[in-house]
Amino acid sequence: MKKAIIAGGAVGALLISALVIFIFFPGITTYIDVKINDPHINETAEEYKKTDVPESFRTFSARGIKLKMPEGSEKSRTGSSVSKDDEITVLIMENDSYQNALNQQRLAEDPDLDIEISTDQWESFLYDEETYRHFFKSMEAEYPTEYDAKSDILWFIKDGFTAKDCLKLRGRDKKVFKEFADVKEESVAYEDVYRIKGDGFFGYVCRMKKSISTKSMDYEERDSQFQWTYTIFPDDSTTKYYFVMISGENDDIKPQVISSIELDNKEIR
Repeated sequence: MKKAIIAGGAVGALLISALVIFIFFPGITTYIDVKINDPHINETAEEYKKTDVPESFRTFSARGIKLKMPEGSEKSRTGSSVSKDDEITVLIMENDSYQNALNQQRLAEDPDLDIEISTDQWESFLYDEETYRHFFKSMEAEYPTEYDAKSDILWFIKDGFTAKDCLKLRGRDKKVFKEFADVKEESVAYEDVYRIKGDGFFGYVCRMKKSISTKSMDYEERDSQFQWTYTIFPDDSTTKYYFVMISGENDDIKPQVISSIELDNKEIR
């Protein structure tokens, strides 16, 4: 009888402990799930370490971006790219998240309009807007909006959360967290992500991995011309941003060019 009482007391204590855990950490089951099935869940962007730029490099300006390139490089006629043979090509695109949103609305109203738009960031996700708004409120994070280009869902997934953030979540918020965790796992397999702070701007540098293996794709080996991308958010605008693509056969030059990039309003040739 005494043993039964002791055993019953131990079981009761365990049940109480479990109840306390679920009260204070309602997302514990999601935490365990993502720790097991999304092993890169705690990876966030590291600080980008700039490298020295050779003195022989020339300075160019294209689309408001100043950069240094190897001797012999040339700017395109359109002024949107600088390249040197097959060694390296840098393409600069200027965007505005608010204007993109307006274009999406106009195109929805008139599909025959000849305008370019960015893809709807929620197009491939599972739930409705109200569900995502509730999730971001629970996470105490900024909801992605066209009024702030840095708030794009892409950067939240790459750099906005780790496993412990789901411990406070309840209900459907946990399902959204799991959805984002799975997307993050795929994203980490494709590229490395770095934060960078420059004079008058903040940005993300992304380096595509030479080989990838994900849950949905078999092992893939990329060729030597794998790309870097650099997304730049000027401090003086919340909606304007630059998207820079760096590709080519010479992988040693790419970090040097990236390290040289600055904002510039002057055309230098």
